[in-house]
Amino acid sequence: MLKIGILVYDGVEELDFVGPWESMAYVNKIVEKAVKMYSIGTKKEIKAYNGLKITADETIYSAPQMDILVIPGGRGRKTEMKNEETLRFIRHQYLGLKYLLSVCTGAFLIAATGLLDGRSATTHKYAIQELMTYPRIKVVEKRIVKSENIITAAGITAGIDLGLYMIDTIFGRDIALKISEHLEYQSKELEEKSF
Repeated sequence: MLKIGILVYDGVEELDFVGPWESMAYVNKIVEKAVKMYSIGTKKEIKAYNGLKITADETIYSAPQMDILVIPGGRGRKTEMKNEETLRFIRHQYLGLKYLLSVCTGAFLIAATGLLDGRSATTHKYAIQELMTYPRIKVVEKRIVKSENIITAAGITAGIDLGLYMIDTIFGRDIALKISEHLEYQSKELEEKSF
């Protein structure tokens, strides 16, 4: 069973974490006990950007080693990308991860760890210019960008595509297409096999 963690913090964009959560967790409805999902908070009680309150399953201090870690974006990322404890958690988890993922401006948290140095990455279209200020990152304006085991996704709804991308990668295209159909979400990238 794969352990998938999604980082949550004050000011996180709701759909940035719920989109990949739903699209990856849905695999359990098709493949029994395929994944175990964890919300991992910078603290136990989190208030997302639009007011959604979350009680995290684990915190960055108690979380077990994940197989996949998702870093969502949101306005709160401006604080978290300067929070050394959050960055230390990402770096420490990375040592044992199969994949490190970001949605939207979550790419900036990974950039702040230095893990994107020498790699390609993307982010929300309105934050592309800001990401270009990191001279060691090759910024690509695509919906999903894979650079070895770090995969970044563009803005907000791209998190759903990112989740489907991971399902396609791990469980195969047939299962990813079934999930897309059940979610009634049309992923152009999945349908065109452009992942």
